[in-house]
Amino acid sequence: MPIHLNNLGTSFLARFEHTGKLIDSDRALSAHEEAVSFTSDGHANKPGHLTNLGNSFVCRFKRSGDMDDSDRAISAHNQAVHLTPDGHAKIRRISQY
Repeated sequence: MPIHLNNLGTSFLARFEHTGKLIDSDRALSAHEEAVSFTSDGHANKPGHLTNLGNSFVCRFKRSGDMDDSDRAISAHNQAVHLTPDGHAKIRRISQY
């Protein structure tokens, strides 16, 4: 279920980027939030779901300018970094985190 919710969120996000309709952004965020909530912290897909959630907040922030969206994007991306195991081939940790 989480992978399907994640994909649904990505589809809504793509439509939001094309149309600019906030309802699509809201639907993307909702689907991505559900994907995150249905995935345990130890699951290999959790960092990816958090990254997509963060990306949805970034896209809405670019349109809305709402700093809360920016803060939530940073939080989701930060969680993704911290849930990714040390030595994972696709991540380079930045010392400020």
